[in-house]
Amino acid sequence: MEFNGVTMIKCELILVGFILFIQYTISQPMVSSENCTKNIIQHQEFVPECNGKIEYFCEGRKLTNIPNIPFHLYCAINLHKNEISNIRERSFQNYSRGLMILDLSKNKINHIVEGAFQGLLDLIYLNLSDNMLGTIVSSKPFSFAGAHRLQYLDIAMNQFRTFSFLSKAIHQLQNLQYLRVDGCQTCRLGPEFYDFKNLTTLVLGSFYSSCVMENVSKDFFENVPLLINLSLSDCGISDIDSAAFSPLSRLAYLDLSNNEDLEFDGVIRALKGLQEHNSLKLLNINHVYPILGRSTVVNITLVQSLRNLTSLETLHLDDNKIELFDKDVIPQLPKSLKAATVVKNRLTAADYLADILQVGDNEARSLMGLEYLDVSFQNSIYRERRFKRTKFDFINLYFKAMNEFTQIISLSKTLKILRSRQVGWEFPLRGIHFEPNNLEEIDISYNYVNKWLGPVTGLDGVKRVSITNNYCDEVTSTFFSGFASLEILEISNNMLGYALKNDSVGEVFKHLTNLKVLDLSDNKISTLPTKIFSGLFSLQILNLTINMLHTWNVEIDHMTNLVILDLSFNRLEDLPEKLRTSLDRLSNYKNITVNITKNRIPCTCQKNDFWTWVSFTTVKVITDVECASSTLEKECISYGTLTAITASVLVCFCFAVVAGLVYRRYKWKLMYLFYSTRENIRHTGEGYRQISEYDVFISFASDDQDFVKNIALPRLNEFELKTLTADQFMPGTPIRQNIIRAIQCSRKIVFIVSPDFLTSEWCEFEVRMAVEESRKYDVDLMIFVMYENIGGEGRIPDHVRNVLDERTYIEYPKETSERDVFWGKLWSAIKSD
Repeated sequence: MEFNGVTMIKCELILVGFILFIQYTISQPMVSSENCTKNIIQHQEFVPECNGKIEYFCEGRKLTNIPNIPFHLYCAINLHKNEISNIRERSFQNYSRGLMILDLSKNKINHIVEGAFQGLLDLIYLNLSDNMLGTIVSSKPFSFAGAHRLQYLDIAMNQFRTFSFLSKAIHQLQNLQYLRVDGCQTCRLGPEFYDFKNLTTLVLGSFYSSCVMENVSKDFFENVPLLINLSLSDCGISDIDSAAFSPLSRLAYLDLSNNEDLEFDGVIRALKGLQEHNSLKLLNINHVYPILGRSTVVNITLVQSLRNLTSLETLHLDDNKIELFDKDVIPQLPKSLKAATVVKNRLTAADYLADILQVGDNEARSLMGLEYLDVSFQNSIYRERRFKRTKFDFINLYFKAMNEFTQIISLSKTLKILRSRQVGWEFPLRGIHFEPNNLEEIDISYNYVNKWLGPVTGLDGVKRVSITNNYCDEVTSTFFSGFASLEILEISNNMLGYALKNDSVGEVFKHLTNLKVLDLSDNKISTLPTKIFSGLFSLQILNLTINMLHTWNVEIDHMTNLVILDLSFNRLEDLPEKLRTSLDRLSNYKNITVNITKNRIPCTCQKNDFWTWVSFTTVKVITDVECASSTLEKECISYGTLTAITASVLVCFCFAVVAGLVYRRYKWKLMYLFYSTRENIRHTGEGYRQISEYDVFISFASDDQDFVKNIALPRLNEFELKTLTADQFMPGTPIRQNIIRAIQCSRKIVFIVSPDFLTSEWCEFEVRMAVEESRKYDVDLMIFVMYENIGGEGRIPDHVRNVLDERTYIEYPKETSERDVFWGKLWSAIKSD
């Protein structure tokens, strides 16, 4: 076959084209989308139209290019947190209709080819934040041409050093409403921005941004006069020109927080530009002072800069190390103010509290429109001697009032929520009467209000009260009498177990007939009186978790609305039949859930009735013990039959002992069984560590009592051990019975061995009973301390020698320098399981 010149040229061209195609294919791999998923969109804030529609989810798949996404009408595509570096022309051309959300944040994108977003006619939200845009200078800057409906654009945390790129890139986005971009010192919002008539939100700085703007010039915002929301948070700003905000006549929300060098003086200068406008509703100036700076004072100059902002409704002053307000500052705040937060400062409780809360004789002095106030997490503790008594001395007249004196408090009638968490209050709550008010929620948690004496009246409209973590150990029967509308009462993490156990007729809670939620968790409650909750007819949730309840005698038949009873993390060994019957009856009204996890209810024959109830009741019982009642019933026999068999075995055992065992052994075991049965204290091997009443019972001869009382007990008490000796035995009870009880109620028994110990009959009884107790429950209870030299082996009685042959004992050192080590070893032995 002959090849002429033309044919050769054609072949060469075809070959070159094929090589170029192969090179392009290698440089542009098609990324698989097999690891991506399709999700249903929920809780979409920016584009609520997408809720309930499909999202193509490729987050965190380590993709290096836009994947080959199967064709579908997706409302959102999520490519967040990958390794994509370039966006090429018409990368999303298959989704020209329907795609409203595109997330390309946290990639490595450094270049976007012009036309990359061409055809995305329905795109509303585009996130390109946390990329590398701006690192490559191109003669053809990228644009968002084609995405004409785009309303929300986020390009923060990139590498831009100027805004010149921005006006060129977004000049066609006339529908843009929200723009988030990092501010910089050389950045300017040029004349091009004046055409964006819909741009109402501009975020130049936030917690997650790279904003660096030391100064804000007077002409910075002149081309965006229609802004409503502006954030300059966390930008390192130290100065804002007094005319910078003058063009912003519609500004309603301004965030200047987290600019540590701005301080209140800088805020005052910045607000001068807004004095002629009446649009600002929210001002956030949290944390405008350095962390390690001195305490600050809110002075009249700052307040005067706010006074003309007559539409201001919300003011945030958190984390500014504020210790004091100048006199008459608070009454000068705008009367339009509805919400204020002064959290995480250094406030001391003085006259400013009266100005905020108390109307007094002159209503013009108070914040009559305030609905929400949060002064939580202060680090100063009130001391009465620091303040003089004045007409408005709120602390002296209110918190330190005497028992016979009822303080009358007048609050702003618009105040609905009052929070004062962790402000260092240390005082009892005594008689207080609130004049007519509209309070709905009070939170004074994390303080030291340790006695609730009351009565507190005039709060009939309050629906939620939180007094958690206050170390309270006393509450009177009248304290809650003035909370007729209370629905939620949170009083967890106190010590109310000591006060409630004496309320035999239910006086404390009887007035709370509308209460729906009661949280008494972590209150050191070991027992509750039968009628403690007799007045709670509307109760739905009762939380008693993390307490020490070992039994339940409380009546709940009247709680026809109960849906949750949380008894987890207690010491219950059973749910009494009366409680089970009540729960079954109440389940006819509501679906009830009872949580009994982390208690001590074993899967044994003795609890067969309980586990049978769990299996068949309509009550939902949450437990961490697996116990199938059908299996348990097959393995168990009735209690009466078991008792008969046990009695028969015991009789046979007695005959066997008489016939074949040593009388001494028979004697001690029978004696142990007799007295331990009378005590009726049951343990399991692992239960000693959990339920023993004492850490250690000390057995010693009477001649050694000086050593025990003057040396041993003081040293053991230093380790915070709960000790028991014969001196603490119950009067009128037989000695043997006292000894058995002491052994069974103690985790360990320490024997102080001396020559007198070896000859003592009572000490011999204690050793033998301890041996029987150890054998019965397979636990090691005994610790022997050689206090004095007991001579040769022939002087040691059999009952002691047999035990010592199986155990290591501890010798009490003669040298004083060695005794600290001895006490440490003894403590370790006592605490060991």
